[in-house]
Amino acid sequence: MKKILLIVCAAIVWTTSQAQWQPVPVSGSSADVSSMFCFGDDLMVGTLGDGIHKTTDNGDTWENVTGNMGNLFVNDIRGGGAPTVIWAATQGGAFYTTDHQNYQNCSNGLTQNDVRHFFFGDASSQNAEWMIGTNGGGVFLSAELTGPWSPSNTGLSGDALIINDGAGYTDDELHYAVIGTDGG
Repeated sequence: MKKILLIVCAAIVWTTSQAQWQPVPVSGSSADVSSMFCFGDDLMVGTLGDGIHKTTDNGDTWENVTGNMGNLFVNDIRGGGAPTVIWAATQGGAFYTTDHQNYQNCSNGLTQNDVRHFFFGDASSQNAEWMIGTNGGGVFLSAELTGPWSPSNTGLSGDALIINDGAGYTDDELHYAVIGTDGG
């Protein structure tokens, strides 16, 4: 029995170690993919130079959904609420769309436009806060999606002003934000 179990385990390990990733090129783009998210069967990818692309058939065909967005160097994209909603953090500011064509510039009040992260707060809350993380300018907060943005960098300096990612959560009545920076 032990030999059979050992053989079965070895076969499982060998089979799973043979799994291969298959590249799925984004047609219409030669730029590196920097971010992605799914909404149902829709997959959106942000690229470093060719904007945002969408597929609904597992990458067989791609549609450019960059619309009138002011910058094609996308650091991060997020979606929410519907397959047409995108928050985009680009090297030239923050943008928002509800139709994949008309992007609103949401950079009002930012002193650093190389946006690495655009985080949406709890949209169901009347006190929703929005957060932008930048490349060297730190964190900015606003009660509105479009700003105006206020710096919120207490305790951050040096490499900690280079924001790579952010998230938030609620514990009863308290709201928390967590950021990942070059400084920790």
